Amino acid sequence: MVFSKFFNKIKSYGEKISEFENVVSEERLSYSQVLERNAALQREIDERMDELQQANKSILTLQNIWSTMNSSEPLNEVLKTISHGMTANLGYLNAVIFQLFGDGKDAYLKIRESSYAESLKDLKHILNKNMSDFSVSVKCKDNIIIKTMSQQEIVNSEKFEDIFVGTNFSLEAQQISKISEMLKDKAIVFIPIIFQKKTFGVLQVISPRSELGDTELNFLNLFAKQIELAVTIADLFQTIKQQAITDGLTGLYNRRHFDQCLANEAKRSLRLKQPFTLITLDLDHLKVINDNYGHSAGDAAIIGIANALKKNARQIDIPSRFGGEEFGVILPGVDIDGGKIAAERLRATIENTPIEGIGQITASIGVGTLLTHSDNVQELVELVDQAMYRAKRNGRNQIQVAQAWDENIWKRQALDLLIHLLEQKLIHIDEKHADELIEKLKNTNTTDKNIDDIIFLVVDEFVNIYEPYQKGNVKEKMDMIVKVAKAIEISQEDIDKFKMAAIVYDISNIMLPENILLKDGPLTDAEKAEILNHPIIAAKEILAPIGTASNIIALLENWNEYYDGSGIPGILKGEEIPIGTAILVAINAYFALISQRPYRKAFSKAIALQILGEGAGKKWNPRIVEIIRNIV
Repeated sequence: MVFSKFFNKIKSYGEKISEFENVVSEERLSYSQVLERNAALQREIDERMDELQQANKSILTLQNIWSTMNSSEPLNEVLKTISHGMTANLGYLNAVIFQLFGDGKDAYLKIRESSYAESLKDLKHILNKNMSDFSVSVKCKDNIIIKTMSQQEIVNSEKFEDIFVGTNFSLEAQQISKISEMLKDKAIVFIPIIFQKKTFGVLQVISPRSELGDTELNFLNLFAKQIELAVTIADLFQTIKQQAITDGLTGLYNRRHFDQCLANEAKRSLRLKQPFTLITLDLDHLKVINDNYGHSAGDAAIIGIANALKKNARQIDIPSRFGGEEFGVILPGVDIDGGKIAAERLRATIENTPIEGIGQITASIGVGTLLTHSDNVQELVELVDQAMYRAKRNGRNQIQVAQAWDENIWKRQALDLLIHLLEQKLIHIDEKHADELIEKLKNTNTTDKNIDDIIFLVVDEFVNIYEPYQKGNVKEKMDMIVKVAKAIEISQEDIDKFKMAAIVYDISNIMLPENILLKDGPLTDAEKAEILNHPIIAAKEILAPIGTASNIIALLENWNEYYDGSGIPGILKGEEIPIGTAILVAINAYFALISQRPYRKAFSKAIALQILGEGAGKKWNPRIVEIIRNIV
């Protein structure tokens, strides 16, 4: 009985122990499952963290790309930022951007930009080739890059050597084996780059992973889109930049860009002591073409000149259209002999290339060389323009070579100016008399002893038509300019320029409307403003067509500045005002005082000198006023 109870208890304990073991076993299994679930969750967290870090790097790289694009960097810099960002920040082993060049069947792909991770540095040694020379024709349909471009979808590859199929690069078996071993289990991806519905090229990357998930492929697509956007922005920027320096009608450079290039070329030429040649040309008889055939025909003729310039220009030449029918071309490194050959070739091309609906056109051409005809680029422009106008005066359809400055330059300029004013009917005189004056001026040689008198008489005649109160002052004014300038030891070259400026000023006065010029009574503020501005307006609008404006404008543009700084615009004062301007202004004031006006009688010379003396140091340079007093 006792043993029976004992064994029953033992059995009961055994059952309880068994139950406990079962519970422990179940708990152990449950705990193991928890650990496994936790481990799986941790792995998922790690994967998501990796993806998040990769996404953050991608975003930062995209921000860097955007920053580069928004800074108007050239396309090369943007593409470099993209390829470098993919290897340095996103962990890709390489990133290569292939660009399509050429058209149709002759098109080909070349490497535009590339970046390689440090771990792939041996790849270049294995290839033993400069990848910048890589090229593949679009005709090579088996090449994986061409396939990507043709299919316009992402292509995966396991063989890096597929890139070289049909290219100008050939790999040996040993090279292929080494590359295969190096890139084993590495995914190689090709993504098309589309620009304005046209293929720009292909982005190729090597991933450190054997397979790419959808998220990563989406990111790669995003980077391809950034390349497309970068190309769009760069293309727009280049278009705007090109429009800013290009003439809309002809496609040649415009005057602004030409002037910048001319200044740069002059600096280079003077620094290296190497000449360059400047050619300017003017389409002959544009007005006749417009009148007879219409302005569209005139545009066609202008385009014909532009095409001749393009056809004859070297790659380093700078052909430009100044506006209207005027053109110019800079020939870097060309001396005067080469310049004359180039100018004659250009003239012949224009003459021998008929324009549809018009027929033959011609041009008058001037040519000159820096360091040969002048060491000053602005003076060279003047001399070449004078040569061009001389070609027009001598019968057109010819070239004339610039002549270095001499005492007759200003006389030629004056003759050209007077003929231009008469031919363009800018001076309102009897047509028959105008024709007689034109003939007389054209037959006047700059070496004629009486050429000065002829010029002064014609200018006086012009002035007296509009200012009947002013008689025969031009010659006296010129004599005083010479005396004052020589008293302060001005060069003969500058004296000649002063003479021309004085003539321009007198003529610009007569171009004012008669209601202002001969007004009996006080002027309005608007009329005063017109009088103040008219010398520069006249120089630019009337003289520019004959190439005599630049050195004259320099003397006239400060005409209304006063010695004490109270003039207009009040930027210069005292000795800051150019001496030539100071001489011309004071002399012109003296002759204005001794001339009769509609609103007053002429002052005596004594009163005129007194008024000048009162204004010395205020309006006029006191040194110039004192010289004028001594001369009178």
